[in-house]
Amino acid sequence: MRLAIILALSLLVVQFAYAENSTSDLVKADLSSNVEKKLADLSRKTADCAKEFECRVADYSERSFWFGCYSDNGTCRCYKGDFSDCNVDASSITMDYWCALQYECVGAGDGLYQFGCYFDGQCKCFVGDLEQCDGERSFVNKSALLSARQLKKTELKINDSPGNASTVSQQARSSSGFSFSPLMLAGIGFFLAVVGLVSFVFLRSGAEDSLEKARRFHRKAEELHDAGNEEEAHKYYRLAEDYRIKSRGS
Repeated sequence: MRLAIILALSLLVVQFAYAENSTSDLVKADLSSNVEKKLADLSRKTADCAKEFECRVADYSERSFWFGCYSDNGTCRCYKGDFSDCNVDASSITMDYWCALQYECVGAGDGLYQFGCYFDGQCKCFVGDLEQCDGERSFVNKSALLSARQLKKTELKINDSPGNASTVSQQARSSSGFSFSPLMLAGIGFFLAVVGLVSFVFLRSGAEDSLEKARRFHRKAEELHDAGNEEEAHKYYRLAEDYRIKSRGS
């Protein structure tokens, strides 16, 4: 009788130990699966951040770029530095983008400018008139160049017709009491350059505003995606993409 009781208790202990070990294995497997899922999700979000911001211009005045972009709780963060620091392979930009930033609208001599810059083993550009280059793809202020060129044409026109200029000057003195002195012409040139610079800054600020909206809608889409609301998430992803395209064309 005593032996039967001992055997029964031993059997219960073995069953309990087996059940405990099986439960532990299931918990470990579940934790491992959750960790792998979170790591995969973080990796995907970081890849999205890199694709959107890596190698993009961070500051036009400093000629600096975003690099090392990653996701921090759904927010994209990047470091700022030289173009050589960024990972081109992780970015959505191309080497054509980099070549255009450096060489588009740059003077090529004899009144000609580089345009249509692209990468083919090295940066290459076509050469033509200033109007042919794309100021939106370049560090160069195309508006200021156009204003300066127009001023130069005006000065040349005056210099090429000294008789006419003298007559106009005399008429101006007799009728209004003033003439276009070199100092005044310089002032006009400065004014035109300022107008060109303000136009350039305005266009850039519009692009930055559109890009900021794109980031905000993208974050909202991620939140909806994580919450399982795929229909609303898709709407915000489309809005983000629309504003990204708008920022490139602003």
